[in-house]
Amino acid sequence: MKFSSSWFKYLLCGAIVFGIGLLVAAYFSSWIAVGILGLVFAQLVALMFVVKRLPKAEDVSQINGAAQDPFGDTLVREVMVPRTDMVTVDSTFNVEESLDLMLFNGFSRMPVCGEGIDDILGIVFARDLMAAVRDNVGTKSVSTKMRDANFIPETKRISSLLQEMQASSRHVSIAIDEFGGTAGLVTLEDLIEEIVGEITDEFDMEKPLMERLGEDEFRINGRLPVGELAETLGIEIPAGNWSTVGGFIFTTLGHIPEENEEISVEGYRFLVEQVHGRRIARVRISPARESLEGTSFNGKLSSDGLLNSKPSQSLRSKNVR
Repeated sequence: MKFSSSWFKYLLCGAIVFGIGLLVAAYFSSWIAVGILGLVFAQLVALMFVVKRLPKAEDVSQINGAAQDPFGDTLVREVMVPRTDMVTVDSTFNVEESLDLMLFNGFSRMPVCGEGIDDILGIVFARDLMAAVRDNVGTKSVSTKMRDANFIPETKRISSLLQEMQASSRHVSIAIDEFGGTAGLVTLEDLIEEIVGEITDEFDMEKPLMERLGEDEFRINGRLPVGELAETLGIEIPAGNWSTVGGFIFTTLGHIPEENEEISVEGYRFLVEQVHGRRIARVRISPARESLEGTSFNGKLSSDGLLNSKPSQSLRSKNVR
């Protein structure tokens, strides 16, 4: 057992008190005083053990901080639906066409865009459109039924965004990048899921971001946060200018991947299963084979996120260590 200065102080105080008790007892020839002082000494020793087990002030501060801010430093761009996955309705649509689009996709709210996705004009609610159809005004432009959109920077902390959305009773916000373009969309449900986990109902058709296929085998969405995957696999993924697994693979390869391209990370094989346009949609992760066919990379990631190695054969696979 390791003794600190605090232990020594308690023992010294106890010894002094006990020594004074012996002197008093010897002077008055009373063993009752010795017993009383012995109890005091025992209480001091017990108090010493209790104090040593109390959490330190900084530990209590960290616990209180975690309870008050369960999101930590998580930013909007880490939880938002990226612009490539956003479903919007064009302002040229009428009410009936817009309602059909919302029912087909299963959304209760959708952004209305003008000259492109970077030109978000507002948010339209399904209940407003249904009310318009009931009132026989379904041929009117959807823009007549939209509400103002809430625009936020993608670098905003979601802890403060949640408070704002609760105060304003808003359920949808549009994330904007540093150039003023649309970065993505974040909902109140996205923020709550950061605390309680994935929320699904009987109408949710979207596959989970991570699906376990075997003991060490997974199929994941390219939007899965890198940190969540690293924690699940128990590995360390290099840090860089990416927040998702798809972004990590894209940057590591240095080009738009084709299906069945792969990289190896910390003993795991990352196989690109689906590519939608220029976006990595699905990735299959499994223990790496003893030897990967194709290129073997032994270099480390540079400051720009690219591998400082040159391929020896082909670009079908890469190793990241």
